[in-house]
Amino acid sequence: MNLFGDDVQDEPVQGTDLTVNDTDAVPEAETLPKDNPLCLGHHLQEEGILKLYNADKMPHALIFAGAEGIGKLTFAYRVARFLLAQDIADPNQDALFGPAEKEPAGSMDIAPDHPTFRRIAAGGHSDFKIVDRLYDDAKGRKKDSVEVAEIRKVAPFLRMTAAEGGWRVVIINDADTMNRSSQNAILKILEEPPDNTLLVLMAHRLGALIPTIRSRARVINFQPLSLEDFQALLQRQGHHLGQSELQALYTLSESSIGRALDLIDQGGLDVMGKVITMFEDYPEWKYSQIHVVAEDLARPNNSHGFMMFQNVMLWIARQLTIAKARGRNLPNGPLSSLDLFDTVIQNSSLEGLMRLCDTLQDHFETVNRGNLEKRHAVLKAFSIFTA
Repeated sequence: MNLFGDDVQDEPVQGTDLTVNDTDAVPEAETLPKDNPLCLGHHLQEEGILKLYNADKMPHALIFAGAEGIGKLTFAYRVARFLLAQDIADPNQDALFGPAEKEPAGSMDIAPDHPTFRRIAAGGHSDFKIVDRLYDDAKGRKKDSVEVAEIRKVAPFLRMTAAEGGWRVVIINDADTMNRSSQNAILKILEEPPDNTLLVLMAHRLGALIPTIRSRARVINFQPLSLEDFQALLQRQGHHLGQSELQALYTLSESSIGRALDLIDQGGLDVMGKVITMFEDYPEWKYSQIHVVAEDLARPNNSHGFMMFQNVMLWIARQLTIAKARGRNLPNGPLSSLDLFDTVIQNSSLEGLMRLCDTLQDHFETVNRGNLEKRHAVLKAFSIFTA
């Protein structure tokens, strides 16, 4: 039984080829993209790349565009492993009756025990490079952007002769955080790309890349994961959720598996359960219970909990606004289980709900910017809903 009253499901998702059994052990920690052979939900993107590869029309640059945390980086590693595991025919070594025809590839699967897979995962493949935001020790997190100095290392790497006579692949993660200098450095590479090289740019916000980069690369759009693929990937990480809890996580994370795992790790579902319990008394709040929650969220060592509280409150406001704007019912999940949310939608104007979203957003931004007292911030957030 979980916090939503569901019996936890231990069975694997039907309709996928993923099962978890004794021979397919669930890892104790989240599988990193470089170690993950599984990439559900993006078969159309794979078919498109295989079609280009089999036709000898692989572009020199790809832009993977889509929401953060839906598997773009995992897929980029999949493409890199596939290309680096291929042999490139030497035009000077043709057979007596002409070059042998290349066998069309039907899948990009590379087994985890394949040398290319292992070397890329270990960071030891001489023809592969990944560029990411550097870690800021002072702030304890990644820097806000990919630095130009890191980008400038890409051009000489790509222009070197491939150590293994095949492809050279570079992945630039969070490419949409690059400043203009960094993007201009990328542009110089794209103007004269070396043969048998691939540059993959990961962009959560495609519009942040300058038009000249977008025009010199093939943009591949990634769609949100289906609920079935989302559940399968969660089970892969050892998280077996009941249906209501699963739906809550799916909608709160906006179908992003990366965001969902963060929510689980940081207690997001627990916070959601507590908040929705408070809403059972809306609009006559039981402030004695809210004070208990506020005290817990205000603890100095519970910064993640307060962040999750902000996310949940903003998510509720946005879900109500979206439902009102589209004239639809709330999606299945914890909000649809309470009739009061439907009542709020019916009794509120779209302008009023939009104003609620803006007011909540401004409130939390003020609290975070001014490092204000979190207990009062929690109390005011609930009062904003009844203002």
